[in-house]
Amino acid sequence: MTRRRLVALVSVAVLFTLGLLVVGAVFLITGTNTGREQLRGVLHPWVASKIPGGSIYIGHLGGNFLTYVTIDSLAIRDKRGECSRAPARRLARTIRAT
Repeated sequence: MTRRRLVALVSVAVLFTLGLLVVGAVFLITGTNTGREQLRGVLHPWVASKIPGGSIYIGHLGGNFLTYVTIDSLAIRDKRGECSRAPARRLARTIRAT
């Protein structure tokens, strides 16, 4: 085995191991209430930026993110503060379809 091939194999093994550690850490952290609340804190501004002129409320997150995810409540409001139902229906259909 040449030195170049050995370096390539070791590099691939190290990157693969680091990737597994990152994925494992994400599942471990999101398995706790604190981790899920931090995730919700990150998701809320990102989702809210996708709704121009409206607002969104994301309730308590549950589940273990490996087999299932539950959202306690989800409210999308327009500029006047009225709750919009169309996106929720579309979301429910999307979840059932997948």
